[in-house]
Amino acid sequence: MVAWNIPQLKPVNELIDAAAVAGRALPLETHHAYPIPVRDAKGLRILVFHCHSAIDLTKGLRLWAPGYRTWLRADTAKFEELKEMTAEELGGLPGPVEEIGAYALPAGMDAKQFVALQERLYQLHDMLVPLFAAGQERVSPEQRQAAADFRTIFGRVTEPSLQPYYQIVGNDFFAWLDRISRA
Repeated sequence: MVAWNIPQLKPVNELIDAAAVAGRALPLETHHAYPIPVRDAKGLRILVFHCHSAIDLTKGLRLWAPGYRTWLRADTAKFEELKEMTAEELGGLPGPVEEIGAYALPAGMDAKQFVALQERLYQLHDMLVPLFAAGQERVSPEQRQAAADFRTIFGRVTEPSLQPYYQIVGNDFFAWLDRISRA
C-alpha cells in the first residue's frame, strides 16, 4: 500500500536521549518515561513524563505520579519545554506527591528477553509514528499487525502504574492504533 506525505521523524532512541538530556535539570532520582506522540496545534510533538523514583531491592523501581513533562519536536528531537505537570494535564489522576507503583521486569521475563522486547517496541514506534503523524488510516496488513503488536508490547514493557497517564496524553495515538489494527 502506498502512503503519501509520510514525514521523516527522529528515531525513538534519539527522542529518548533528548528527553534524558532535558531531564538532567531534575533530581537524579527522576525516572524518564516512554515518549508518547501527540498531535496538537504545533504539529506532531513528543511528550515525556518525568517521575520521582526510588530503588527498592525487593519491589523494583518505585514510581511517583508524573511531576514534570518534556515536549520535543518529533521531526528534530529538539527540546521545546520542560515544565511542571498541571492538575488538568493529569486528568484527575494522582499527582506527583503520590507514589503510584513499582516498575520491575514482568513476571517470567529475564533482562535479555526484556531488552529484546523493548528493541522490538522501538522498531514498531519508528514504523508507526510517521504514519500516525500523516493521519494514515489505510494501512497494509504488515502495518496492521505492527499496530496490534505495538499495543501488546507497550503494555508489557512500559511502566504499569503509568499506563493511565499514557492513555490521557496519548489518547489520540492509542485510538489510532486500535483503529488501524482492526482495519
